[in-house]
Amino acid sequence: MLQVLVVDDSPLVRALLEESLCSTFEVVQAADGAEAVRLAQIKPMDAVLCDLSMPGLSGLEVVKLLKAMHPLVPIIMFTESIELQDAVEAMRLGAFGYLPKGVADQILLDEIHKALAHRGVLERNRQLEADAEQYQRERERNQVIEQETRRHTVELEGLVEEKTRQISQLEAARAHEAQLASMGSLVAGIAHEVNNPLAVIKSGARFLSSAVPALEGSDREEVVAVVEEIEECATRIQRIVEGLKKMSGHVRADSTCRPEFALTQALSQCRKRIAEGVTVDFNVDPEATQVGLSQDDLVLVFSQLLSNASDAIKGRGEKGTVKVRVRTEGGNVTMEVKDDGCGIAPEHLNQVCNPFFTTKPPGAGTGLGLSLVQQVIKNALGSLQIDSVVGSGTRIEFKLPADARQRQLSPAARS
Repeated sequence: MLQVLVVDDSPLVRALLEESLCSTFEVVQAADGAEAVRLAQIKPMDAVLCDLSMPGLSGLEVVKLLKAMHPLVPIIMFTESIELQDAVEAMRLGAFGYLPKGVADQILLDEIHKALAHRGVLERNRQLEADAEQYQRERERNQVIEQETRRHTVELEGLVEEKTRQISQLEAARAHEAQLASMGSLVAGIAHEVNNPLAVIKSGARFLSSAVPALEGSDREEVVAVVEEIEECATRIQRIVEGLKKMSGHVRADSTCRPEFALTQALSQCRKRIAEGVTVDFNVDPEATQVGLSQDDLVLVFSQLLSNASDAIKGRGEKGTVKVRVRTEGGNVTMEVKDDGCGIAPEHLNQVCNPFFTTKPPGAGTGLGLSLVQQVIKNALGSLQIDSVVGSGTRIEFKLPADARQRQLSPAARS
C-alpha cells in the first residue's frame, strides 16, 4: 500500500486526514516540519500532505528540504484562504498543488491520485532521459572504439603491406642469389670451354691481319672488314666471360682505390663508346676517401654506367648530359651517375639488374651490365639504388664503404 505523509501541528487535522485516507493509503503522521524531514530521511514517502503554517519549520521550508532529498515526491499544501500567496510560492518551489482545509474527501483523494500519476510521468521521463544519456554514452564509446579499430586496421594494413614488401624483396634477393650460385658452378667450365676456341679465333684473326698487306684491291678491303668483325666479336665474347666470372663472386678482396682515379680511367676507356653529342660532367669531392674496392672493379662499374647513360641519351636521338658526382657521407663514399636520356619503364625497373635482361635491341646488349655492377657493389658491402622516369632520365646512386685506414687521415695526408 502506498504511504502518504501527513504534516500538521493540529492532532485533530491529522486524525481527520488519516480517517479520510486510511482506506486507500497507509498514513504516516508528523506533528511539525522537523519530524517530517526526519521521517523522509528514514524512508521516502509516495506523497506528502503538508500544512503551510506551522511552528518551527514553515511549510515552505519543508517543501525546500523534502524536494532537495526526494525531487519526485509530490507535495500537496493545506492552506487557509488568507495563505493563498504562500501556497503559490510553495508551488514555485516544487509543490504539486494546494487545497483549502476542510475539502471533501473525494476531492482530496482525486488530488492525491493526480499527484501520484504526475509523479509516475516524471519518473518515466527521468528514466527516458537516463536511457537517452546511457544510449549517448554508449554511442560515443562505440564511436571511439570504431575510430580506434579503424586506426589499428590502417596500422595493421600498413604493417602487412610493409612485411609483404620486405618478403617480396627477400624472395627476389634469394632468387637472384640462387641464380648467381647456379651460374657460379657453371662459369669455370664455360670459361674453359669458351676460352680455348676463343684463343684459336683470335690467333686466326691475327694471322689474317698479318696476311692482309699481301692482298690487293677489293679483296684486301673485304678481308680487313671480316678480320675487324671477328676481333670485335671475340672481344665481346671475352667481356661476357669476364662478366660471368665477376658475377659468380670472383672479385679481389682487400683492395682499395681512389674514386677519382677509377673515374678518370673509366672515361678514358669508354670514350669511344660514348655517343656523339653526349657531354660528361663530373664533380669529385676532394674530401672523398678511398673505397674498399679494387680499381679495376670500380673502373668496370663506372664504365658500364657511363655507357648505359650514353646509350639512353642516344635512344632519345638528342644531345644530353651525363652527370657524375662523388662525395663522402659518414662512413661511406656516395657515387651518382645521372643522365637525361629516355629513362626506364616502371615495369622494367625491378628487372634491369637480373642477369641477361636487357631493353636494348638484339645484339646491342648482353644483359649482364647492371647485374654485374650490382654484384660487384654487393660483394664490396655497398648498396645500389636506381630511380628513373620515362622521358626524363635515370639516376643511379651507389654507396661503398670508405677504407677504414683512410678515414683517419687528413685530406693532405691522403693526397
